[in-house]
Amino acid sequence: MVNRLKYVMSFLIGSEQSSFVPGRQIMDNIVIYQEVFHSMNKAKGVKGYMALKIDLEKAYDRLNWDFLELVLSNTGFSDAWINNIMKGGPTVSHLMFADHMVLFTEATVEQMGCILKILNDFSLVSGQRINFSKFCIFFSPKITSYLAESLVNMAGMARTDSLGSHLGMPSFHRRMGPTSFREVIDKMKHRLSGWKAFMLSKAGRVIMISSVLNAIPMFLMQTTVLPKYAVGRASWDMKMKNGASMNWRAVCFGLELLRKGISHNVVSGNEILFWTDSWLSIGPLIEFTLVPASHLSLLDKIRNYWIEGVGWNWDVLREVLPQNILSFLQLLTLSNSVEDADGVIWSRNSSRAAFAKSE
Repeated sequence: MVNRLKYVMSFLIGSEQSSFVPGRQIMDNIVIYQEVFHSMNKAKGVKGYMALKIDLEKAYDRLNWDFLELVLSNTGFSDAWINNIMKGGPTVSHLMFADHMVLFTEATVEQMGCILKILNDFSLVSGQRINFSKFCIFFSPKITSYLAESLVNMAGMARTDSLGSHLGMPSFHRRMGPTSFREVIDKMKHRLSGWKAFMLSKAGRVIMISSVLNAIPMFLMQTTVLPKYAVGRASWDMKMKNGASMNWRAVCFGLELLRKGISHNVVSGNEILFWTDSWLSIGPLIEFTLVPASHLSLLDKIRNYWIEGVGWNWDVLREVLPQNILSFLQLLTLSNSVEDADGVIWSRNSSRAAFAKSE
């Protein structure tokens, strides 16, 4: 039954829940979580927003079976399926992972009232119970202190400036600083200073250090670029806007690493820009032109400077490029078939040119 259910789970369970559903990743939840907080802090206007962190108390030990049967019936399961299993308000943006929830909404008395009613109704019909010891609320910068205090008193929950870690990742509510990754660093120090470490040989300690330093930050680095003092500044061909989110900076950092390891594979020359793409070992040809860039057609592809049956259009190229640069082109021959696709290849040797296919 489990194997058959997994093919329809994604249709039955909302996209906000990222656990127990094949094909959904915990990283999807984390990325959206961080992006919402980034948007909350950058939101313009007079409205304030809030995020409520909720945890179900003993979620796997408490379940109303009548509620489960009703859910299965309304979902469209057959009576046979239901029997086998039984044997054995307003739109609120939310994220779920197993028994953990985070709700995002506008910070108003009306919205708080709706949320509390939904949670109360859910507890009554499902048999689940909210763990109020872990119930806390975070407000965006635009909210007034009077409204924040009113909402906290109304819900009877604790206000916090940080929701702590989310699925093992730090919550970045503000600009990152040296203390943002303190929890990760402390965890690494704890692992390295354990009593077992002192019982290992020097070789064993080296292996343990390597294992800890590689494993613990790896989960974090899947969505977050570490601070400048750890890995250096992230960059890409385009300029990032001031205040770019943590996730976007991480993406740009990954693209920069990718850019350093790939080179163009010139075949027909129909897809690679002649002037601005780096398809030769010397870099983009626009850096060596004899004329101003404004006199060039920067959208020209490589094949625009190739004459079928003849070769490179040397008459045109000699007017815009010096002879020492033209010598690099003499090594390259384009495919006779314009349908052959250009591409990219992985190369750790950045000093070699990307050669076209010889005829």
